[in-house]
Amino acid sequence: MRKKTYTKKDLVALFEEFVDGHLDNGIEDSASDMEGIAMASKHREYYTIVNLNGEKELIRLYGKDKADTDMKFQMLCSDRAQNHSKWNPDLTFKAFVEDHYKQNHMVPPFIAETTQGKYEYALRRYIFPELGEKRMIDLTVNDIQQFRKKMSNASEYGYAKNLTAKSIEDMTGFLNKIFKVAVAMKVIEENPVNRPLLKKVGEMPKHHKPLDPVTLDRCKKLIPTLKDERVRIYASILFFNGGGMRPEEILGLKWEHVDLDAGYANVIQAVTYAGMNRHTVIKETKTPNSVRGVILPKILVDILAQVNGKTGYIIHGKDRSKPIPYSGWQRTYRKMQELLGIKGQYCNYDLRTAYATEMIEDGYSSAITAKMMGHKDSRMVDTVYAQTRREGIEKLRGHFEAKNSAYGSV
Repeated sequence: MRKKTYTKKDLVALFEEFVDGHLDNGIEDSASDMEGIAMASKHREYYTIVNLNGEKELIRLYGKDKADTDMKFQMLCSDRAQNHSKWNPDLTFKAFVEDHYKQNHMVPPFIAETTQGKYEYALRRYIFPELGEKRMIDLTVNDIQQFRKKMSNASEYGYAKNLTAKSIEDMTGFLNKIFKVAVAMKVIEENPVNRPLLKKVGEMPKHHKPLDPVTLDRCKKLIPTLKDERVRIYASILFFNGGGMRPEEILGLKWEHVDLDAGYANVIQAVTYAGMNRHTVIKETKTPNSVRGVILPKILVDILAQVNGKTGYIIHGKDRSKPIPYSGWQRTYRKMQELLGIKGQYCNYDLRTAYATEMIEDGYSSAITAKMMGHKDSRMVDTVYAQTRREGIEKLRGHFEAKNSAYGSV
């Protein structure tokens, strides 16, 4: 069987993308189809090409004879070059994303469902309104910089709030992925997301703040008295757990993961909500380090013991075997905030911040605190979660008083 080799130089005028074998005109790519084609075609020919990326590609063609397969190969080259090298110059950014990018690059298993939901939201809420109707060939680094600047002052343009520097960088990274694909598909010649030319915009995010000791003490006293069972259980785990658990970890907690006699729980999965319809996603924890054991103080054990379900999810909807739906969780969370008097002041992650801050104030190292919270190392604790409160500083007053007491007083 004869092989024919075409160099990059020979095919550069004909090819604008990979020829992957999944084509018509008698091209064979799967074993299941080969038998039927082979019966109808006496001759099979292989062609080795070097595509525009400098990589070899093997193509298998069937025909009556070699002249027939050679003709099909030339037709294939011509058709592919004609179909894909001449994009409509009026192709808009939105049309490219909807018709060419999403179907191959924005669906599981290529990305997680939660990431897909975030991308869909970013496109719908921010990117399409600003860049959607611009032609792909017209977009420049200046357009990207203007978009970033506008997002940093989004509230001036009718948006709910200004985006933080991190949110803007995350969105820019998403745009970069889209334009990289556009360059590879020869839709545009250059990627307009030229990071060295982009200026930093937006404020640094205001990290979660720890609850002040007075508010924290008041909430902990109220929790055991809450009459709504689901709210009481959710609030008790959120406020009393000994591992600074993430909200998604609490939602993923099952009775099978809890040992009330030992006062211990194992964090092994998480529950999140993805897409525009916020459907439930049961997944692994955020990182492998997030799989950990968590201490359950006696007050938490006592509250859980009152409703011990033995099996199923601790926080659930009508069906105990399934995690609580998004709408149910939102109602539970908001009701908890109202009953504890912290609505509009603190969020779920502020309890995680309070946990880290108290650990550091009580003398535990950031490394120990990070392990308890499920972090790989102490960087997040040092830079985000553990914050300095006046109450923590006051704990050191005795040390400095003793150190300077020998000098008397005035």
